[in-house]
Amino acid sequence: MGRKSTRPRAVRQQQFEYGYIFGAVCPAKDKALGLMLPVANTAA
Repeated sequence: MGRKSTRPRAVRQQQFEYGYIFGAVCPAKDKALGLMLPVANTAA
């Protein structure tokens, strides 16, 4: 156990994941659509 005035060291994982959010809205039809994708590129 550590001394009273110290905190134990904790190891953290410094890794992040990213996502891409796309959305479209049509006010005339009162409709909306949203997509969340893990990857996005220009290849069709």
